[in-house]
Amino acid sequence: MCLPHAPRVIRESKEFKARNTTKEIKGKKKSVIQYGLVSEIAKDTEMRVVLEKIGTGKVEFVSVMPNNKRSRNKKRPRGRS
Repeated sequence: MCLPHAPRVIRESKEFKARNTTKEIKGKKKSVIQYGLVSEIAKDTEMRVVLEKIGTGKVEFVSVMPNNKRSRNKKRPRGRS
């Protein structure tokens, strides 16, 4: 249910993070820049879109996900389930 929000997040994002890495593609190492864009789509609801640029190519869509800080900090129960 996140995909319909991706274009809006890309248009309206006010913060982003860029990450430089290298990937091996067809036996050659290429530089890769990943962009994480975050935008609030409703009160207390943020979405994150990940875009990627390989070498000198075009920027491509990779994924879209909720950016819910509560779920990342949620502690796992201890012991056996």
